[in-house]
Amino acid sequence: MFTATWEQWSLTTPPMDKEFDGLYSNLIVPTIETQRQTRLIDIHKQSKRGLFYCGIAGTGKTTILKNYFATMNKEEL
Repeated sequence: MFTATWEQWSLTTPPMDKEFDGLYSNLIVPTIETQRQTRLIDIHKQSKRGLFYCGIAGTGKTTILKNYFATMNKEEL
C-alpha cells in the first residue's frame, strides 16, 4: 500500500553539477518543477500505472523523461 508523506521540494532537489563537462544541450538544471515532474513519474512507476505525459512544445517533456530513465537503476527496467 502506498503511504503519502509531505516533503519539501528544496530538500529533494539534487545539487547542480558545476563540474559538468559535456554538451550544453545535455545539461539539466534541477529545479522544483523538474523534481515535481520526476516525482510524479516515479509515483506512477511504483503503482505500475500508465502515464500520458503531455504538454505544449518546449516544456521539457522529452528531456525530463530521458533524464529519468538515464538516472534509473538499470535493474528496475
